[in-house]
Amino acid sequence: LSNDSNWEVRYWVAQNPNCPVEILKKLSNDSDNSVLCYVARNPNCPVEIMKKLSNDSDSNVRYWVAQNPNCPVEILEKLSNDSDSYVRQNVANNPNCSPEILEKLSDDSDSYVRRCIASNLNCAAKTLEKLSDDSEWVVQYLVAKNSSAPKEVFEKLSNNSDSVLRSIIAYRIDCPIEILEKLLSDPEINVRRYANKSLNQIRGFKGY
Repeated sequence: LSNDSNWEVRYWVAQNPNCPVEILKKLSNDSDNSVLCYVARNPNCPVEIMKKLSNDSDSNVRYWVAQNPNCPVEILEKLSNDSDSYVRQNVANNPNCSPEILEKLSDDSDSYVRRCIASNLNCAAKTLEKLSDDSEWVVQYLVAKNSSAPKEVFEKLSNNSDSVLRSIIAYRIDCPIEILEKLLSDPEINVRRYANKSLNQIRGFKGY
């Protein structure tokens, strides 16, 4: 089937998660870019093929390489410099992306790249703290919800003028107790309610 003259047949072969590596290697030389995209996103795609496809002139192919959950850090590092923002978004969203790459991309002019970084659990504390001051509200929102957020982020966002961000902080039971106690006096009723609920849960867990 990998030799079929119909590109759609080769396309279906390339996206099969059980496709053997030898066939994926062969299809990585296909003349049709749709086939190459599915080779690039296939979880069985070997590193050597991902490396080759990361140099493809079609940004759609590079996009799928960056999204592959098995893409190694060295290829993600290279693609973090890609001229296409959609490729960089997938790099920032990849579970294999290193804290160092995420830190570098945190200065990206594309806010969607920064959104992906803000929600990535590999993001370093210093990067999350920087993004908690981002000019885009959605980035701050995703930082507030990131389970890797450090105390400095809780402290900073608990003082934010946006009550939604303060509510997210108050709702988190991993928020430091002193910050939750401070939020009990927040001018917004929902913030106070969430802070009280979180404190009750924490005290219940700890047997207060």
